[in-house]
Amino acid sequence: MLSQCLPYPPHSGVANRTFNILKQLQVEYDVDLVAFFRVRHQPDCAARQAAQDALRSVATFVAEPTPIPGEHSWPRKVWDHVRSLLGGQSYTYYLYSSRAFATRLGEALRTRTPDLVHLDSLDFHRWCRLLAHTTTSSRSCSGGGHGTSTMWYCGAI
Repeated sequence: MLSQCLPYPPHSGVANRTFNILKQLQVEYDVDLVAFFRVRHQPDCAARQAAQDALRSVATFVAEPTPIPGEHSWPRKVWDHVRSLLGGQSYTYYLYSSRAFATRLGEALRTRTPDLVHLDSLDFHRWCRLLAHTTTSSRSCSGGGHGTSTMWYCGAI
């Protein structure tokens, strides 16, 4: 599962939805979680560690959470907006662009072959090319958000 936030504690809409999907998926799958973290959800290392520890009760593997670059660097946030305007991509395409996240995802994929990949947001479409070649099933990516239930295939992107 790729997540735009570390979904614990499940006290906001996105964290609550993602946490509950994680609990549902773990009934049938060994779930690996590769997630970003948001400063307003886990403001310090202790909060992130507590969230990781709690999530290990419902996930087989929890990667070290990755900071969202634009939340930690004002110039990066401006640069993401400029690239969006000039490049014709959505802002969120650049928001979730992170070498650290790519490294953590790559490490997880080197040690595990997923049957299904759930994206908690369609904003993660940038990672589909990498994921499309790693799943053992034709159901390579699922995504949903904002109260919707959506299934789509990475090969279509």
